[in-house]
Amino acid sequence: MLRMLPEGKFKRYWFCLLSKELYCYRKKDEEKHKGMHSLVGVYIRDEEKEEKLENGTTVYPFKLIFP
Repeated sequence: MLRMLPEGKFKRYWFCLLSKELYCYRKKDEEKHKGMHSLVGVYIRDEEKEEKLENGTTVYPFKLIFP
């Protein structure tokens, strides 16, 4: 998954959803997660339109809204 950084650049991360917890990894084969978020009470909001990156990749943005 690509994550937008505050500078407006995209960085690739890997995520694993286990039950109601979302684990974030920097590399695909890492055993230790970089972060974990509990998704209890979290809402997902789709952004209105897809975006094309400079390399031709299409992204479908969404936001996680934490209470």
